[in-house]
Amino acid sequence: VGEGGLVVEVDATTLEASRVRPYTPRTEDLLGVGWHPEGDKALIVGEEGIAYLYRLGVFTQQRVDTNKYLLDVEWNPMGDEAIVVGESGTLLLYAPKVSPQNR
Repeated sequence: VGEGGLVVEVDATTLEASRVRPYTPRTEDLLGVGWHPEGDKALIVGEEGIAYLYRLGVFTQQRVDTNKYLLDVEWNPMGDEAIVVGESGTLLLYAPKVSPQNR
């Protein structure tokens, strides 16, 4: 993740990298990424409280009630919650609402 919303995806088999951008007119820098323990999705965070859930090549913007810079993410071992840390002591608990068919 990086400047202007840049995300680079690397194929684990071929090690080929490709640029991927979240579908958004916004260009905040993305500052942190936390991969889910199952490895099938990641929570990506950045400037002005921006957060995306990335899964199977699709970015879904997540609702976050802050405009602080979000710096990093760490999922708990079960993968049902993640802690997001940000500037000025910001600490958020992320608990995605997942229906059984989307799990």
